[in-house]
Amino acid sequence: MDKKLLTVCCILSLVAVALFSVVPVRAQTTAIGLNPANYVAHSMGENFTIDITVSNVQNLWSWCVGISWDPNVLSLIGNPLQGPFLKAKGETLFLPLPAINGTINELSCTLLSFDSASGSGVLATLNFNITKETVESPITLFNTTLLAPLPASGGTNPPIDHQVENATVTLILGKAPVADAGQDQTVSQGTQVVLNGSKTSSMDPNANYTWSFKDGTQRTLQGMIVNYTFNTPGTYDIILTVQDSFGNSTDTTKITVRDTTPPVPKISIHGYSTGQNIPAQQLITFSGSGSADPYSTIKYYAWEMGDGSPTINGDPVVYAYSNPGTYNVTLTVIDAAGNNATTTMAVNVTLANTDASPASLNLPTYVVGILLVITALAIGGSVFWLRKPRIANEANEAHAVSEN
Repeated sequence: MDKKLLTVCCILSLVAVALFSVVPVRAQTTAIGLNPANYVAHSMGENFTIDITVSNVQNLWSWCVGISWDPNVLSLIGNPLQGPFLKAKGETLFLPLPAINGTINELSCTLLSFDSASGSGVLATLNFNITKETVESPITLFNTTLLAPLPASGGTNPPIDHQVENATVTLILGKAPVADAGQDQTVSQGTQVVLNGSKTSSMDPNANYTWSFKDGTQRTLQGMIVNYTFNTPGTYDIILTVQDSFGNSTDTTKITVRDTTPPVPKISIHGYSTGQNIPAQQLITFSGSGSADPYSTIKYYAWEMGDGSPTINGDPVVYAYSNPGTYNVTLTVIDAAGNNATTTMAVNVTLANTDASPASLNLPTYVVGILLVITALAIGGSVFWLRKPRIANEANEAHAVSEN
């Protein structure tokens, strides 16, 4: 052989080996099974069809299976029917044994020639009737055998490796579901609530679950189990509606949301502004009417006047401080839900009548000086005019004496 040609052949061989090493060849798995693999029925007495199928088979010459089902739930209608897969290749021998107590021990088909079939298709068909309600009822294949044609060298028919895929019939009760929205719940504001409808009686896996309620605006949630957070206190009626193939059903659960928001206390003093001095011995009115609560009403007011006196309950309160000083007035308010909050205000108490009050004048120093000068002049003038008649009388008396 030419050396150049030999070299090219070697290179091509190496390239082919490399390609097959890098890109593996994936063989398809041969399987025999039931189609549909899962059948959903909706009523008693319903008929349905199950096919025995083969997929990805090479050189199939003969097949044999056993099949079983629950005879209390399913009833076979007639005899199994041969499928077209092997029949398309020529004459066949199709042999179904009679069903006994929900079991056919042997159902087989063989080509009457040495031909074979490859690919995927239907081997046989069985018709069933539903005779009893149940959640699910399996249909099972057993003792499955796939054979290839007899080789030219004789011997026995080679078996074909395969896997088995069985089926389940799901039967749904022929009546409307019974919704179950779960137990009533009591939670605090801001707590996530789990709404669980899993105890609903419905065998339809495609049932629709709708939760509806009003939280400010109308709310709608979808799903068997949903979560929701309530931020506003109150009692909420949650309606669960379950819809399936046979109708719908509703149920209601109550969610009570506790008020956990504290009130906002505020102190005011009638006739006085913040920081203004208060005279001792004078009755002063303290008020908490400016306190607020976003979700409830305030039911209780408690005052600590800061001078060691007992707590005063109610609103407003009237109080007089005996001695001057700075006192911390504390107001505690409690709302109808039992939430409480406290605030404090410092008040300055001065000696009685020595500090400005709402009725006193607070004049600049130069004005006070002018007023003092005017007052002095007024007093001096008054003295002069009061003494003037007296001086005149004394002068007249002296003149009379001199004449005598």
